[in-house]
This record gives sequence, C-alpha cells and structure tokens, in this order.
Amino acid sequence: MNTTSEYVTGMQAQLKAWDANVAVLLTESRKADGEARTAYAKRLKELRLSRKAAQKSLEALRAATGATAAKTQAVMQETWDTMQKSLEKVSTELRDMTRGAQAPQPAQAPEPAEPPQAAQAPTPQETAP
Repeated sequence: MNTTSEYVTGMQAQLKAWDANVAVLLTESRKADGEARTAYAKRLKELRLSRKAAQKSLEALRAATGATAAKTQAVMQETWDTMQKSLEKVSTELRDMTRGAQAPQPAQAPEPAEPPQAAQAPTPQETAP
C-alpha cells in the first residue's frame, strides 16, 4: 500500500477533480429552469456537504501518525467512496432530468399524414440532359 504521504497526495488530486466536476454541474444548473434548477440546487448542496466531510477526513489523515493513520485512512476511504458514488449518481440523475425536460414527448409527436414512401427510380424527364 502507498505511504500516508502518497495517499494524501492522491486524495488531494481526487478532491480537485471532484471540485471540477461539481463546477460543471453548477454551470449546468444555471442553464436549467423550473424543477430541474431546484433539483440541481438541492443536490449540489448535498455534494458540498459530502465534499466537506471528505476534506475533514483528509485533514484528519494528515494529522494522524502510526497505527492511527492506518485506521484514519480506512475511514477516509469509506468517506471518499461515498463521495465518488454520490457525485456519479447526482451527475447522472441531473443530466437525465435536464435531457428529459428538453426532449419531446413521444405522445405529443404528430402522426405522419402518409407513410414514408420508398425511393423511386428517376423518371425519364429527370434523367434527360
């Protein structure tokens, strides 16, 4: 397993990556309207709380030494796994919600007046020079 220092460095990089993902969701939330915007705001608040918990775990690991560091690392890994799963779930749900609001409903699509016709061979007038 990595040393605590290497682990902390990796987790700092992961935290920055999550921050970038949350920033993308924040940008998308500004484009949303109605219920989608409200859902984004709620879920972004939840992600921020998870991020704070992850940051707190990282700080605890930095301060830990010896056997305490190993225990703290195990607890931190659980916190970070939860954060990762939450971020993935929220991203998927919100993007699906936004796409669903923008996509036309199949029941509202107009019925075609006539069935589409197969391509026909050109008439003699179309092929004349």
